[in-house]
Amino acid sequence: MKNRRNINKENPLSEREEKIYNNLVCQINKINRHNRQGSYQTKRRYYSAVKTFCRFLASEFRLEKFVNLKDKHINAYITNMQERGLKASTIKTNLAAIRFYHDKSGSKNRLSGNEIYDLQKRKFGGVNRTWKDSEFRAYIELLDKKGRERDKCIAILGRREALRIHEACRLTRNDAEKAITTGKLTVKGKGGKIRVIPISEESKQALNEYIRNMNIERGQKLFVKEDEKTHLVIKHIW
Repeated sequence: MKNRRNINKENPLSEREEKIYNNLVCQINKINRHNRQGSYQTKRRYYSAVKTFCRFLASEFRLEKFVNLKDKHINAYITNMQERGLKASTIKTNLAAIRFYHDKSGSKNRLSGNEIYDLQKRKFGGVNRTWKDSEFRAYIELLDKKGRERDKCIAILGRREALRIHEACRLTRNDAEKAITTGKLTVKGKGGKIRVIPISEESKQALNEYIRNMNIERGQKLFVKEDEKTHLVIKHIW
């Protein structure tokens, strides 16, 4: 494999690469103009990240259409970012931006989540508090034994799709069924911001089983019953 160039002004693109890059930027500009999601700061951050990624695509793959993005492009870019010494948090933000624009592009290609890549886990106070897969599976088995279907489903959504508990508690059966069918989950997050995220097969299965086992009616919230208070449900989930 050839050595990958740093993606900056010190390594100019060839004439052909520059033309491909400009074409890719035109494509993401169309998406950016119609984007109403996220704060101004987030939109600016995401746009900047994707423009840098487009430079990489033009330089390393000569990829002319953003909709044709695949896992191999993401994997190569992760390697490039790691070689440039970017922090894990920065890499993950860049990947979130790329997936956001890819989702908005209307592409039929589905990109894998971060779990398949060798990304450094975030550390808090110098201690890695992220559960290992073996620990998470043991936790799911424990919830299974105790019949805690709700906690199990929320845990899987949190682990695989990075959903916060309060985001999961806002989901309805309609949201879940749409996600099972389309592979994309619409989430209402902090401050009422809406985002659409691709979901894993494990999350699809968990949602499907939960709806079937718990007999959730259409229009009803998945994890909060009509006679329950959301903040109390959140408090008792473990």
